[in-house]
Amino acid sequence: DANDSSGNANNGTSTSITYSLANGKIGQGAGFNGTSSQISLVDTASLHLTSSITLSAWVKTSYTANYQLIFSALDTNSTAGTPYLGFYLIINQTTGYCVFTTGNNNSAATSTTDNVNVCTGLWRNIILTYDGSTARFYNNGSASVSGANTRVPTYPSTIYPRIGVWYASRLGNNYFFNGSMDEVILESSVWSAEKIRKYYTYTKGILKKKKKTLSK
Repeated sequence: DANDSSGNANNGTSTSITYSLANGKIGQGAGFNGTSSQISLVDTASLHLTSSITLSAWVKTSYTANYQLIFSALDTNSTAGTPYLGFYLIINQTTGYCVFTTGNNNSAATSTTDNVNVCTGLWRNIILTYDGSTARFYNNGSASVSGANTRVPTYPSTIYPRIGVWYASRLGNNYFFNGSMDEVILESSVWSAEKIRKYYTYTKGILKKKKKTLSK
């Protein structure tokens, strides 16, 4: 489901989501249809992250007809490629690479692009960390790309946090995710490379147990 297990009560509201074991990496996961599926979160201060961010998600998709939004925390006037306030993680339709972008004024944005194609139809764990000066990508527990980014996100009084869709009043709903997603984690901390490796190893262990149970 879309409930928050962190204790911050950032529970989501699901629209056109199919929850099932087939859509999950660990237990039940969320199936997104690519046209209307999304999880909307209530705007709270705990989602206005700045210079300390870790964002993790298990994704499974083979869709390449459009960009796909994994997570966004944006102001009402944001549109892709134009100035905005906040941050987002999106999959590029041409390369299948993930792109992390931050904005803090009305004139520019800064992006870091990974180099791993996630649109292969296989489960992949994507982790993005940001410390106010550098954005780092990790894929399946291993470091891939890092890039300088000193454009620390700032926020207006209201943002529109979403999983699986780009939402802003100027653009409306767009860039829907098409596939399965599970275990989305957003923290106001920067995970170390060792913690990321251990997390991936731990979740792989759960998956092996799950497969053994299903095969009995």
